[in-house]
Amino acid sequence: MLIKLHCRKQRIAWLKEFKSDFKVYDFGFYLHDESYSGGYPEAFAQAIADVSAKSPYYLLFGKQTDHSGGYTKFWVDLKLPTTGELSCLPEVRLSFIGHEVEGEAEKEYDLLNRQTKECYIAEIKAMKWLQGYIDNKISCCGNVEDGL
Repeated sequence: MLIKLHCRKQRIAWLKEFKSDFKVYDFGFYLHDESYSGGYPEAFAQAIADVSAKSPYYLLFGKQTDHSGGYTKFWVDLKLPTTGELSCLPEVRLSFIGHEVEGEAEKEYDLLNRQTKECYIAEIKAMKWLQGYIDNKISCCGNVEDGL
């Protein structure tokens, strides 16, 4: 019981340490053409550059719109700290977590029948998935549990 309490306190301290630096952004854009920069549509790549200049750690949702006016795809960029409790995760793994958040948003959006007015629900579910991932994969001692 004391170990669990100690772990919870360390997690809360970790969250407080980075709370003021971690931001969540939401960006919608129309894809005029299929030109990409760094694997992203140019508009989203520009949003990444803008957000990176504002905050060292962030979760950026990009919602791509087509000629119908509906959101057709989620794009996600995630920048997490590489120190503290997350220092035990390899950088490759940290970069892949953003793709998983994107997949969670897409999956939930599909369950919502891709209704544009409901896209915020998909973003909330994806953020909850990320929170759960961090809570479940990082132990209080900084060790990564099995099953990354």
